[in-house]
Amino acid sequence: MAAVATEGPEVKERLRYFPGLRAFVGFTQAALPVPRRARYDGKSRVGVAGLVRLAALAFFTQSRAPAMLFYLLGLVSLLASVGLILYAVVSKLLGVAVVSWASTVSSVAFFGSAIILGQAVLCEYLARIYEEVRQRPSYLVGSIRPARVRMEADDGFAQRA
Repeated sequence: MAAVATEGPEVKERLRYFPGLRAFVGFTQAALPVPRRARYDGKSRVGVAGLVRLAALAFFTQSRAPAMLFYLLGLVSLLASVGLILYAVVSKLLGVAVVSWASTVSSVAFFGSAIILGQAVLCEYLARIYEEVRQRPSYLVGSIRPARVRMEADDGFAQRA
């Protein structure tokens, strides 16, 4: 059996989220209303778990939102830990701090936020690896037109085959 040649680049992804792939292609999209008949057995075949799985597929395969979420969480927790450290230092200087509370809370808050920021960097690194592994084409060609070239012996244009 002979192999069939396909036109254009292949999408080699195994986890295909088709609405995201349609957006990736970038061609003009239009909604077409389609009249639908009533369901055969009256209920959907996709339950809540299937819809959650589809939403997770869209969220994790089409965006870097999880990495951005970790960056945001890390920065907010870092700012909170700096504020907590300042509060601990001021309460220690005023003499109202509980014994060993300032050092414990400050170190846990600071290193916790450092761990979250480290995870954000790892998420970004993994997202970039994922982009490369998907092997999506750099560009898509809508149509190919034959080139018109100038013939040296003639002033006119000739159609190249």
